[in-house]
Amino acid sequence: FNQADGIILASPVYFGDITAQMKAFIDRNFFTFTHGGERKARCAGLIAIGGGGGADETAATLKRFAGLPEGKCFILAGYTGQESARNKPELVKQAREIGRKMAAELTKKK
Repeated sequence: FNQADGIILASPVYFGDITAQMKAFIDRNFFTFTHGGERKARCAGLIAIGGGGGADETAATLKRFAGLPEGKCFILAGYTGQESARNKPELVKQAREIGRKMAAELTKKK
């Protein structure tokens, strides 16, 4: 995580926020940042998908962890109801757009 030029973090919504697995990932990496580690990532794709509510809150948690400015985080927060996200063309389109934006950001000269 510390060596990546760009990161994609994704989590389904579990009880209004990130999953336990994503929370464990964040907690394990947080130690690095509080003990002199630096984030190398220049941009982040953040994806939060829920069947009902909580996607915005989940995306906000991922954004807080990414620690990048507004224009460097590309966010997809969406809802699927009882369907799979792959059956939601608009969500798939938005995810592809995040990939394009990240690629453009990462190919810019520093």
